[in-house]
Amino acid sequence: MSAPASPEPPTETIVRRKSSRTPLYAAVAVVVVIAIVVLVGFGAGWYGKPKSTAPPGACPTGVTLLAAGASFITPIMSKWQTDYNGATGNTISYSPSGAGAGISSLQNAQVDIATTDNPINATTQQAMKGPILTMPITAGALAIVYNLPGVTAPVKLSGPTIADIYLGLITNWNDSRITANNSGFQPGNQAIYPVIRADSAGTTFVLSNFLSEDSPKWNTTVGQGISIAFPHLSGEVGETGNSGVYKHVLATPYTFGYVDLTDVLNKQVQYASILNPAGLYITPNLENSASAVSNMSAKITFPAVAGGNWNNVSLVNSKGTGDYPLVTFSYAFVYQQVQLGYQSSMAKAQAISQFLTWVIGTAGQAVSVPLYYVNLPAAVLALDSAGLGTLTFNGAAIPACG
Repeated sequence: MSAPASPEPPTETIVRRKSSRTPLYAAVAVVVVIAIVVLVGFGAGWYGKPKSTAPPGACPTGVTLLAAGASFITPIMSKWQTDYNGATGNTISYSPSGAGAGISSLQNAQVDIATTDNPINATTQQAMKGPILTMPITAGALAIVYNLPGVTAPVKLSGPTIADIYLGLITNWNDSRITANNSGFQPGNQAIYPVIRADSAGTTFVLSNFLSEDSPKWNTTVGQGISIAFPHLSGEVGETGNSGVYKHVLATPYTFGYVDLTDVLNKQVQYASILNPAGLYITPNLENSASAVSNMSAKITFPAVAGGNWNNVSLVNSKGTGDYPLVTFSYAFVYQQVQLGYQSSMAKAQAISQFLTWVIGTAGQAVSVPLYYVNLPAAVLALDSAGLGTLTFNGAAIPACG
């Protein structure tokens, strides 16, 4: 008899769980896509931030700044352009179009920086789009030049004599008001042919400032300014830029004009000794110009660089015994709110601050003396530095870089 069959185990229903990884993979994929989109968006500037590959605090490179104005500083600006570009990779494109053109360009936001040899007055300040930073960036001398064949010693001239030449009251080189102070001076009965700046010029301001102090007649009839009403005289010629005046005088006998000192030293044009307040005739050079800048700066109560009124700041007629009487600061002007300038950006704002800081620093000031400009006094450099600290871009301080 066979044994009974064993009972079959109960059937177990196996339920297999579906994998939970599929939704996870999908979620991860979505996050990755979002992250990529966000990163691309920031790089492309979709969220209002400028594209930048530079680490925080780095200086911009490849920025071009536009500047225009005084032809007086053309030699030193040319050197600054080369050296600054080599040090930073940024470029200064400078047009020596004259002080008036430079200021107009800044008013119209066509340049980043304007330069002149004169401080701007309150009326011009009010015509700007916003407050202006007024920065002395170098100093130098103005020379009275002439072309007198056969004359070798510098002709001695006083302020009133120069004024009377430009007023048409002295018309010949052998006038007694010239010969009385120049022993052995025999130019013959030759007419004087005045040469003036045809454009609005800081050098015209400096000359007319000096003549207004020395000649009451000039002060009441012509006065001072970057563009003044010179009397129309026989043979008078107007030239553009200091180089235009220099070249015309050099090429034309019996002419008489005014240019910056760096245009005449070590060159062929003749230039005068000028009577200073101490009663001495001083032939301009770097030493007596620097002495005048130093002595006058020590006596001036300077206004603030940021928004201050520099209209009455003048370096002419320093009273030191050996001081040359025709010296001036050269100024740079920028909008204190940098976004008001030409095609502004934070990178350009940083470059403007960087360039002006470099100019008043050791490297920028070191090139002055070889080009016959005067290094700025320490007090003026400190004032400049403080002013640069007030620059803003869209209400924010401009980050230091370097």
